[in-house]
Amino acid sequence: MNRIGNFFNEDNIHMKRYLKVGDSCKECSTPRVEISHQTLLEILEPRPSIKSIPESVLAKGKDFYGICPCCDAYALGMELGTGFPFTEADGNTTNIQELTSRDGWKW
Repeated sequence: MNRIGNFFNEDNIHMKRYLKVGDSCKECSTPRVEISHQTLLEILEPRPSIKSIPESVLAKGKDFYGICPCCDAYALGMELGTGFPFTEADGNTTNIQELTSRDGWKW
C-alpha cells in the first residue's frame, strides 16, 4: 500500500484519537497538552525537532495539535525565558517553565 493509502488504515484512525489533549503520550505516558496552529508556526521558526506530532498530522494544517510537554519540552521553549503557551486538559493555559516547576513533575 502506498504512503497515502497507509494513512487511512485502522492504526491511523486510532492515532487521530490518540493525539488529543489529555491523552497519554505513547513514548512516556505524559498527558498531552494543546497548542494552536499559530503557536506551532512560532515554534517551527527555529526549526526544532518535534517528536510527538507525526509529520502527516503537521502537514494537515489543523487548528490545534496535541503535543507531549515531556518529549517536546525544548520545542515548547524550555531553554527560553518564557516558553510558548499551551492548554492543559483542564483548560488551564500555561507554559513549559510553569509546568515543569510544579511538585511531582517527572523528567
